[in-house]
Amino acid sequence: MVVALDAVYWQVALHGYRGDHAPAELDGFTAFARSLSSGKIAAALGNAILVSDLERYAIPYQFRRRYERLPRVPAGLLAIGDALGRLDPAYAQGMAVAALQVEALSSLLVRRAFRNRAVASSAFAGEYFARAARIFDLPWRMSGGAAQVARAAGARRTQASALRSWYRRELELASSEVPGVHQAFLEVWNLMAPESRLWRPAIAARVLAQAATRRRRAVSGMVAATHRPGPETTGAFRLATASDVSTEIPMG
Repeated sequence: MVVALDAVYWQVALHGYRGDHAPAELDGFTAFARSLSSGKIAAALGNAILVSDLERYAIPYQFRRRYERLPRVPAGLLAIGDALGRLDPAYAQGMAVAALQVEALSSLLVRRAFRNRAVASSAFAGEYFARAARIFDLPWRMSGGAAQVARAAGARRTQASALRSWYRRELELASSEVPGVHQAFLEVWNLMAPESRLWRPAIAARVLAQAATRRRRAVSGMVAATHRPGPETTGAFRLATASDVSTEIPMG
């Protein structure tokens, strides 16, 4: 991802998983950028002057705690944000998830006060944790956490899951070329729109058209990229790495 910080300075960030990431030295970093399916980042680097050191940010694993599955929630216990799980910070979704969970808690408290009647602490906490889990679901899937847990559990790969994985790869590639797809991708990434936004007919048509165009270019020898997003990650663009470990903590 290339982001304009102001009229002069730009930030360039790359992201990888499972050992396939950009080196933290300039030659390796630019070589990695040249190997990507889109040549736009490499082109930006070709006209740039490095003004700071390259930095790498890494996390060992992602996890989520499944409080909503507790048969009985301890009295007086609520968890928000990182206490419910750790997401890959490359996606920059942690604060948004925490804010949405606070909003959910606030709405439950307002409803409880409006009804002007006592609600059992365990029932209230259970409803909150169910809402908080639904908020966590989308970023957990986007970061590949859910897919990694499923692989570790030996989940059977269905045709539907294979189709979703293929579409996600093509969506990520199209988002670097088609402004409308990029806009939709950012809206979902930033939790401003539901995941269904990416499957709407207008977006799907653009993704499929771009996939067909890319295939024609590959056949004609116009594309020589060596890196593609992995089947279970969304190909986020920050220079960050995570291990191939994600886990769900049952809490029960």
